Amino acid sequence: MNTATTRQRRYAVAALALLAAVSPLRAEENPTAGIELLLSAFLAASNRDCQDLLPEAVAKTVRERFPEASVLNFDRNHRRGVLCYDVILQQLERRTRIEIAADGSVGEIQSKLSLASLPAAHQALVLAATADGELRSIDTHLRLGLAREGTFVLLDEPVGFYDVRYQRGGDERARLVKVPFKGDQALAALTGVGGGLVP
Repeated sequence: MNTATTRQRRYAVAALALLAAVSPLRAEENPTAGIELLLSAFLAASNRDCQDLLPEAVAKTVRERFPEASVLNFDRNHRRGVLCYDVILQQLERRTRIEIAADGSVGEIQSKLSLASLPAAHQALVLAATADGELRSIDTHLRLGLAREGTFVLLDEPVGFYDVRYQRGGDERARLVKVPFKGDQALAALTGVGGGLVP
């Protein structure tokens, strides 16, 4: 279990203990006021502590590329000799996972997007791949760099794919198709700069 998760559990226990003490006092005024206040304080404190545990270069990348996001959790991993951070962000109503090297370079961004948030050319690719099917979800994977022999290398041109789940009939199981794309056109939607979001 990583440090951030352990710290969040401690906050949860403290928040529940405080809630048990405060709830009877608040019940007459507004039954949910105490709960809302405690949950807000807990989430703010755990996100702040989690972000504070990231190295400055990684935290700077999160602030600059995802200005509207808060850090929910992260893990440290070594990939081909490079220390990387898998950071889970909460961005409005969406969670995004980004892989960031210790120097702040972004390796991969993954998130769930709506069809409307994709660039027009990518919407056409997805619709062509699903034919007459009904879209269920679109998981976006955008690769910007990768670890190679102890160093982190940025790609000349970002590459990615959409994991698209769709259904052709009401009784049929959802199908999965991978739709590849090149370039960074999906980056705006992934970083929250414009584009529709999926709750």
